[in-house]
Amino acid sequence: MANTVSVIMAVYNGEKYIEAAINSILTQSVAISKIIIVDDGSTDTTVDNIASFKNSNITLLTQQNCGQARAINAALPFVETDFITFLDADDIWKSNKTALQLAAFESNPAAQLCFGGMEEFISPELPIDEQNKIRLNPVTFNAKVRPCMMIRREVMRDFGAFPEVPTMDFIAWYASIKSKIASEIFVNDIVLRRRLHLNNVSRLERKKVDIANTFKAILEQRRKANQSNG
Repeated sequence: MANTVSVIMAVYNGEKYIEAAINSILTQSVAISKIIIVDDGSTDTTVDNIASFKNSNITLLTQQNCGQARAINAALPFVETDFITFLDADDIWKSNKTALQLAAFESNPAAQLCFGGMEEFISPELPIDEQNKIRLNPVTFNAKVRPCMMIRREVMRDFGAFPEVPTMDFIAWYASIKSKIASEIFVNDIVLRRRLHLNNVSRLERKKVDIANTFKAILEQRRKANQSNG
């Protein structure tokens, strides 16, 4: 029996790029079983753009604006497939991402999660003067970012949901589960094309300011967890 895969995508005001992201899922060389999209309180045409696909494999959930981590966590209970993957609403998968990672898992049955490579590109609709403001990073193989990851569903369940912190929730999650990982593997190919545009470049700058608040929130969550367990 073939392994099945779900994709979780959280989106907020993603009308510009959401269709390209969804198309990169639908055109995978190995078909995705389920696409779960959580609209995090968008005020633009994002929901209409998603609905235009009329694809039975797409499940759309909506919530008030609560942040990416909470949106992704809201989708986790709806996953029934063998594997879970994630994609940001402004990024694009390479067409063989699913095939490469499923093949890696088949070759490594004990593996719990798998990462792949990432390349950045500047969104082509930007004016040249705006493009010149954005710096591309070198291609990153073994990129430990959420859209490059495929994880077994039961492992995701055991490791727990993403911490609902101001930013860097994936980094905080991975740091917290790193000691529990028995086996992780890597695909030595590009699986993700990460779109750079002015909104997410400025968000990356804001993340630097939010780091302290993030780790403060994580420590507070751990303190509450310890109190409830005690």
